[in-house]
Amino acid sequence: CFWEQWAWVRDLSLAAMHRGLRKADWLADIPAAVRQWKTQGSRVALLTDQPSVLCDYLGRWGLIDAVCSPVTVKEGECVDIDARFDKWANLESRLDAWRIDADAVLHVGNGSNDVPVWQRVGRGIAVFAEPDVAAAADVDLGQPSSLLDIAG
Repeated sequence: CFWEQWAWVRDLSLAAMHRGLRKADWLADIPAAVRQWKTQGSRVALLTDQPSVLCDYLGRWGLIDAVCSPVTVKEGECVDIDARFDKWANLESRLDAWRIDADAVLHVGNGSNDVPVWQRVGRGIAVFAEPDVAAAADVDLGQPSSLLDIAG
């Protein structure tokens, strides 16, 4: 699935990618949930295997940290990707740099690549996940209509 998505976006300019992201059907309250988590003293970051160029919109949501697959961009075009599909390995190195213990992490996810993270962090929450994936999380919130359901 990742490589099919990458093949589609690889040929788009950064401007075209960002236009598409602005039109995407995101949960409307992402910025409010991020603000609430930060107010509660949490460090909030996006952990994804998606290309870094697709994470550029994070600032709009109040997120400044992303653990993602780095993309090399030259003259506004994507020319290479370092696709690291091991979310846990990527997160573990970041946690070391941040001096945060894995037991203090709450990870929200929806895919089979989130299961190894849930197995190693303090709390795992599944959203929009298939039943077999959701069973690996500590909590399955099904299909929440609001991220504030999680933030509370």
